[in-house]
Amino acid sequence: MKIIANIILYMISPDGQIVVLLQKKWNHPLHKDRWCIFGGHKKKKESPKKAAKREIRKETGINVKEPKRFGVFKFNNFGGLSYHVYYSELTCQLSEISLTEGGGFALLNPAEIKKLPLIGNDRKILEKFFSFLARS
Repeated sequence: MKIIANIILYMISPDGQIVVLLQKKWNHPLHKDRWCIFGGHKKKKESPKKAAKREIRKETGINVKEPKRFGVFKFNNFGGLSYHVYYSELTCQLSEISLTEGGGFALLNPAEIKKLPLIGNDRKILEKFFSFLARS
C-alpha cells in the first residue's frame, strides 16, 4: 500500500468562514486540472509526518513546524493508498507562498470546494475535515 502524506492548511477568513489552501494540478496525467490537498508520497525510512512537512515546504515554501495529526484514511483505488493527514493553521500571507508544483492555489470554503473537480480521495478527506472543525 502506498503512503501519501498531506497537510491541510486552513484559516478563518475575515467573515468567519473556514477556508483551506488547495493546489490545482495542471500537468499530472491522471489529475489534470483537478484540485487537491498539498502533499505527496512518503520516502523510505521517512515518517509520514516528516514527509508531509517536506512536501508542503517543497511545494509552497511554507515551513510548518508542528502539524497536528488528523487521521489515516485508506482507499482501495490505485492499488491501495493510505493517506496520513495532518493539519495546521495557515499563519503566513498568501504573498509569501512560492508555488513550485501545480498550476495555482487558492483559499476555498466548503461551498466553493463542492463545485470544484477534486481528486476523489481528497474530497472525502476534506468533507471529514470540515465536519471535524465544525465540532471543535
